[in-house]
Amino acid sequence: MVKFITENGQSALNSLLDAKGNYTLLFSVAVRKRMKIGKLGLCTFPEGSYAYTGSAFGRGSSCLGRRILRHTRKDKARRWHIDYLLSDGDVRLTAVVAGAMSQKKECTINLRLKETFRAQTPFSGFGSSDCVEHCCSHLLFLGHARSIVERTIRIYEAEADGEVFVFKFS
Repeated sequence: MVKFITENGQSALNSLLDAKGNYTLLFSVAVRKRMKIGKLGLCTFPEGSYAYTGSAFGRGSSCLGRRILRHTRKDKARRWHIDYLLSDGDVRLTAVVAGAMSQKKECTINLRLKETFRAQTPFSGFGSSDCVEHCCSHLLFLGHARSIVERTIRIYEAEADGEVFVFKFS
């Protein structure tokens, strides 16, 4: 079952506060950007759409709902590679697709997204420093692909053993 949640869906996020699972942030970069990304250094991001896949299997701030809430805020401490990118004014989060799951599937989802969109991995090591599957990157450049949210939902429906949540932002 897929649940669609609007920007004001705080109560839905609260229902995920103890949930564990995987998520994909879908966002766009409005203009070509060159920025420093933590220890990766200076990186150039072409204009277009991107997907970043992660997992949240902890408690408290590391559970699914709180991890998504953190990623939706522009003003935050920059701890992870994705924080640098999402904090930029020319980067706009368009949707988050998340699935309640009993096991980490971020690598599987990342690979399926890469195949589905014929996506490129713009930087080796972006968001995958703790990856056990040795993914090159958990950030994918989708270019100007169509139906991104819908196609991502289908991947989550196939992988999730719980509910799938879709948060759309205007």
